[in-house]
Amino acid sequence: MESPFERAMKNTLERVGVEQDQELIAYSKLKDTHFRAITRRFGFDNVQRYIRVMEAKKAGIPRLLGRK
Repeated sequence: MESPFERAMKNTLERVGVEQDQELIAYSKLKDTHFRAITRRFGFDNVQRYIRVMEAKKAGIPRLLGRK
């Protein structure tokens, strides 16, 4: 359960535009060399989908499934 202090801090950080989502924080720290390495390991299509999902999440689009 979140304490009132934690809730207030989270609300304050959201208002000033500080990212709270840990996945987006990790995504924003990735460099070109990271993408090359994960592309070798997981394949181009999977990495491309990951980028689309993270960019949609960053833009505030709630869900990007890519299903037909």
